Amino acid sequence: MDRAGRKALLYVSSLLMFLSALTLTMISHTTACPPGPAPPNLTVGLDYSSHNAFGDTLAAGPQTAAGLIPLISTMVFIFGYAMGWGPITWLLMSEVLPLVARAWPRVCV
Repeated sequence: MDRAGRKALLYVSSLLMFLSALTLTMISHTTACPPGPAPPNLTVGLDYSSHNAFGDTLAAGPQTAAGLIPLISTMVFIFGYAMGWGPITWLLMSEVLPLVARAWPRVCV
């Protein structure tokens, strides 16, 4: 953290978190809702009799690569937070408070 600099880490962290939140927002607002009153249940028609056809089981639904975008975006958000805003805020809180305030309340023995 000291080598990279706190300001640079906060900027990169903020950028990653902003872009991933923007991606999640755009995906959720542009994805069409499935037709009908409820989404179709894809697990009803699966055949679990042959365990060798694992690829057929995965290909049973309309999953596409676009379905992974929210997952990847969430992972990027968590990574961005863990890289900058998570640890740096705790570090700054410990530096802002004076030593007397850190030891409060004192227990008299």
